[in-house]
Amino acid sequence: MIKRIKFFVLLLATFTVQFSQAQLAGQTNLENNRLNQSANLASQADYRHAAIRVLLAPEKETVLSSSVAAKINQFNVSLGSSFEKDQLLLEFSCKEQTARKNMVQAELAGALETHEGKVKMQGLKQASSIEVALAASEVARLRAQLTLSAVQIENCQIKAPWQGRVSKVFVSNHMSVAAGEPLLELVKDGRLKIRLNVPSKKLSHINVGDLFAVNIDETGSRYQAKIVAINSRIDSVSQTIELEGRMIEHYPGLLAGMSGTAILAEKQVE
Repeated sequence: MIKRIKFFVLLLATFTVQFSQAQLAGQTNLENNRLNQSANLASQADYRHAAIRVLLAPEKETVLSSSVAAKINQFNVSLGSSFEKDQLLLEFSCKEQTARKNMVQAELAGALETHEGKVKMQGLKQASSIEVALAASEVARLRAQLTLSAVQIENCQIKAPWQGRVSKVFVSNHMSVAAGEPLLELVKDGRLKIRLNVPSKKLSHINVGDLFAVNIDETGSRYQAKIVAINSRIDSVSQTIELEGRMIEHYPGLLAGMSGTAILAEKQVE
């Protein structure tokens, strides 16, 4: 009788333990399902909630180089200074180029007289057609040389291609430079471009014209921008695609080179 009682007690204890384990496993599975559902929802919306690093770039930038070998005679800008379109930035001393132009002008005047004389002599049967043609060729050569001299003198003045600022200075006043040597690096004023890279798997949710917000670290402020271009190639290493944005208006406090984060607008995903 005692053995039977012990057997039933042991059987009841075993059943109780198995029931408790099954109940605990069910609660764990339910919690895991809830976590998986939350993760799925988060993954569906992570594109619009992820903070993506951005870099501000100027609308246009360029490096001006010298077209002539000469000495800088006038230097009107410095690092960070602003300028207007067609403003004279620097000027070379072009006395040599001016002297060459004067020489060509004198030679051209003599060549014109020679050609005119040959034409008259040809009418008197005292000059051949070849002599007239050679005189005309010399006039054409000197005219071309005069045009070249005028271009060289024009290149002695470096003017601003548009309104902007000086971002780098490579030379100084009274310095002699060679042809092709860099002089100034310029950036254009206006609405800044925004460069950013997003995961390529989000490409189907991105369209040109989409609006997004940009938080700039240096100013601590938020600005509005829009996507204006999408790269035609995905980076195979990082599996990201490059986007180009543009500020929707000109913000004077922003400078090229500033960085921050882009928060893309909410978008429903089926």
